[in-house]
Amino acid sequence: MAQAHKRKAFLSVFLGALGAVDLVWGDAYFNKIYGAVLYAVKDVEEQQAFVWHMTEQEVPSPEVTMLVRYVTQHGLLNFDKLSRPLSEIAKIIEVRKREKAVRDLFAVDVKMLDDGVETDSYFMHE
Repeated sequence: MAQAHKRKAFLSVFLGALGAVDLVWGDAYFNKIYGAVLYAVKDVEEQQAFVWHMTEQEVPSPEVTMLVRYVTQHGLLNFDKLSRPLSEIAKIIEVRKREKAVRDLFAVDVKMLDDGVETDSYFMHE
């Protein structure tokens, strides 16, 4: 099994913004990590398995995590849709890092698994 600290840290913030109350971690390999999103602490049936095709080295930057935290703290997310343009929200990021942070946030695509098959995705959009 591969190290997964950065991936777990990012997914905790990202999937938390999308409604996860907890995450159950599965296997982690060099290029992907498995887990399940829990939507209710007391109801283990309310969960969604996922896989994220990502290496530790390619995890989005701290600026992307900062954007996700800002969006969450200010209630700017309606399910997976931003309630304000990301270009406006991204003003909290240093100018020279802003464009990449926006691009990287919109590129995050965590696949949902239903019976072991990749179906829908967790992502954010405008």
